[in-house]
Amino acid sequence: MRTQRPDVEDARNLFVLLRNAHVLLERQLGEVVARIILADATTHHEGGGATRRAVGGLEAWDRSRRTAGPLVGDAGRWDGDGEGGDGGARVVNLTVVDVHLLRRLAVRPSSTALLAEYLLCTHPTVSRRMAVLEGSGLIERSPSYRDSRMNTLTLSDTGREVVQMIERAMDGLLDVIGDDVPSEHWRALLQDLDTLSG
Repeated sequence: MRTQRPDVEDARNLFVLLRNAHVLLERQLGEVVARIILADATTHHEGGGATRRAVGGLEAWDRSRRTAGPLVGDAGRWDGDGEGGDGGARVVNLTVVDVHLLRRLAVRPSSTALLAEYLLCTHPTVSRRMAVLEGSGLIERSPSYRDSRMNTLTLSDTGREVVQMIERAMDGLLDVIGDDVPSEHWRALLQDLDTLSG
C-alpha cells in the first residue's frame, strides 16, 4: 500500500493524480497484454488460414498482482505461421501504444497522421510502430484512394484476432480494477477525461 498519496482536497493535485492513474493503468495494461499468447497454430492448407487459440494472460496477471509483482517473460509472443506458411514462430512485442493503435484501426481504417493526432503522438513515433505492426502481419498498408502520396492502414485478419484478445483482456482488467468503483463513477470519469483532453 502506498503511503505517499496526493491530497485529493487540493485541486492543484489534479495533475499528479491524473499522471499517477495513467502510469498505474498503463503499467497494468502492459502486463496483461504481455501475457496474451496466441498458441496452437494449425495451418489449414485447403483454406490457407491459421486457427489460433488465445491462451492465458489475465489470470496470471491477477495472481502476480496479488502476490509477486509484475510479470516478466514471454512478452507478446504468439506462435503462428512463419513467412510462407512454414509453421515457424513469430514473436511480437506489443507496446501499450500498439494496443491503442490496433484498437483504433479496429474502429476504422486510418493514416499515420490521423493516428498520431488521435494519440497525441509525433508522426515519426506512430510511423515506427506501424512499421513494426506491419512487419508482424497485424496491419496492412494500401495506397489511399484520395491521395496517392498517402497510405491507408487497416487491420489484417490476424490483427483483428489480436484486437479481440486485447479487448477481452482489457474487459477482464477493468473488472478486476473496477470492483470498488460504481459504474456511474466510471461513466462520469470517462466524460470528465474526454472534456479535459479535448
